Amino acid sequence: MKKQPRGSFDYRSDGNIFVVKWHDNSVVNLASNFETHIPVRSVGRRVKGQSNTCISQPNLEKSCNEGMGGVDVMDRLLGSYQLIFFIITFFIVSITSFAFSLYLMLYYTCY
Repeated sequence: MKKQPRGSFDYRSDGNIFVVKWHDNSVVNLASNFETHIPVRSVGRRVKGQSNTCISQPNLEKSCNEGMGGVDVMDRLLGSYQLIFFIITFFIVSITSFAFSLYLMLYYTCY
């Protein structure tokens, strides 16, 4: 696949799962049980020493890129607030375990 020109793709399907191998800057492998490669879109890419070139892009790649925006935002926020999440989780687990041990102590001393 590395020898193929940029924008070429190959696909296989067993009826349930659809797998696409697409060549952009490097080889991109995608699998889906919902989308296929149809319709093939034309996207612009910059090639060194040339102006913008149009290459083909499978529909599966386009839909995958559209859904990545929310994942990137969530990863950025988790990285920013990782310490706060750890502290909150620590206190929730500590309070829960203390409440449970208090419940057991009171339950067994009364009966």
